[in-house]
Amino acid sequence: MGFHRFIESIRSDAPIVLRGEGKWRRDFTFIDDTVDGILAAADRAEAGSILNLGYGSPVALDEAVRLLGELAGHPAKVRLGPSGGGEPSSTWSDGRAAAAQIGFRPRIALAEGLRRQWRWQTGLGDGGPS
Repeated sequence: MGFHRFIESIRSDAPIVLRGEGKWRRDFTFIDDTVDGILAAADRAEAGSILNLGYGSPVALDEAVRLLGELAGHPAKVRLGPSGGGEPSSTWSDGRAAAAQIGFRPRIALAEGLRRQWRWQTGLGDGGPS
């Protein structure tokens, strides 16, 4: 949802507001990887197990926005907002249990996932998130 809004902001030349000076780090997982993990879990996970299907490599939000600017062919306009109370500065997944139990290994890195979403959202093809 955030990347959809970011792309629309870039396309309309509106600023993207980033909290935490844009340095908050998040772990982004492309939808195709998540769906693959869910299907694998439905077939192979132990009953009652809890599996984290994230990519496992946090990226700063300002870096993600920079990548979107590259896709747009010009830097995104960014406005820094307040940090917000109680928001963690970094979150990421621990996929060791999913890897061990169901062989989950995400394949689509952030840059490729953003490229696919950009192309889908801007009508350039690629089929987009599936």
